[in-house]
Amino acid sequence: MPVEQQTPFNEYTGNGVTTVFAFQFQVLIATDLAVFVDGAIKANGTDYTITGVGSQQGGQVTFSAAPASGADVLLAREMVFARDTDYQTNGDLREAVLDRDFDRIWLVLQGIASSVGTALRLPFPEQAAALPSFISRRDRILGFNSVTGVPEMTSFTMTQVASAIAAAYGTGSTLDALTFLQAGFGAVPRTAQDKSRELRTPQDYGAIANGLSDDTDALNKAFVGPVTLTKGIYLGNPFAVSRLFLKGIDAEIKKLDSSGNIISLDSADNSCITDIRIRANKGGNADASGHHIAVADGKEMSFSNIDILGAEGKGAGLLFYPNAIPFQERIIVTNIRGS
Repeated sequence: MPVEQQTPFNEYTGNGVTTVFAFQFQVLIATDLAVFVDGAIKANGTDYTITGVGSQQGGQVTFSAAPASGADVLLAREMVFARDTDYQTNGDLREAVLDRDFDRIWLVLQGIASSVGTALRLPFPEQAAALPSFISRRDRILGFNSVTGVPEMTSFTMTQVASAIAAAYGTGSTLDALTFLQAGFGAVPRTAQDKSRELRTPQDYGAIANGLSDDTDALNKAFVGPVTLTKGIYLGNPFAVSRLFLKGIDAEIKKLDSSGNIISLDSADNSCITDIRIRANKGGNADASGHHIAVADGKEMSFSNIDILGAEGKGAGLLFYPNAIPFQERIIVTNIRGS
């Protein structure tokens, strides 16, 4: 019987409930089928059972316990490269035995073709060049000659390359070698690192912004320079800074404790807070004190498009108070909303 063209593996994702998975290729004996869950080989008879052995249409694997939700399930034909049949001189040449022997050859070839199809190959008609010797390959990075393209060993050791990568990561310079070019006429090339640093966010310092995790430390680190709060709820304790340039994008700062100012600005010349929600956490406590934003001295400041939430207890909204004379020159306050 002809051997059908088949892909000798099937892949599935477990859901924690399903126990039966089909394999859509032929296996001659049960040991020709390998079953993996998340890369771990499973044992026939212990972890699963098989039906459909010998059928050209394949069969089914039934697990004793359903693979976990999200688990990678792989059913693959893995046949031993061996010849078991011994044809005797002047013996019977039975059709079924001969047919099965040839089937096995072609099934093995299907597996080889599948493996070769996923291998790293040279384009036709290039010929493979021999790799350098084992001695010269040890602890070295493989490179290719700039003229001939022949593989050759570089002078760099694995340790040197690993150290260079670690050092670059530690100093934040992993994007130094990449170039960014903005679309449009007249754009000039810049490093990708320069471009990525245009926008500072608390997430750069470990903020989660899920309204549950304490983001105080990340916010304090981010507030040392212009910062953008992207979508999320940033939970934290009071923040005291000398100058703050903060812009929100569908973002909210929520106080972790019930009392105290949320953002305190002291001599905060040229500060700007815009497009942000600030929520107190007084929990209905009429005695809880603290303002959403408290400003002590400063000039050239702007506060706009700010939602003041949880405005209850003693103190809420924006508070301006002088520590020095003259006090707070040229301050713009627009679109402050409270609830």
